[in-house]
Amino acid sequence: MRHGVRMYAQTARIFDIIEDAGSFGIETRELYRKAYDGMRKPKINTGVVQAHLRHARKALRGTGVRILGERIADRQYRYYIHTPIKVSSL
Repeated sequence: MRHGVRMYAQTARIFDIIEDAGSFGIETRELYRKAYDGMRKPKINTGVVQAHLRHARKALRGTGVRILGERIADRQYRYYIHTPIKVSSL
């Protein structure tokens, strides 16, 4: 479970990789390599990553946590997690 939300195993792995990347984020190709390290994948298929990101974004609705993507080149994005700051009342 991530932020109180259930995710598929590979979706959770991708979410964790993005979260571990911190505020700078992680690029699509590096994310794909880390997520599928040790698995047999012939070439980078960004569509697979996109599908997992759509599922994670849908699951995280209502939690305030968002996966944001910033376009850096053609079909290349940098992803990072945005978590709202909680302000306690005085």
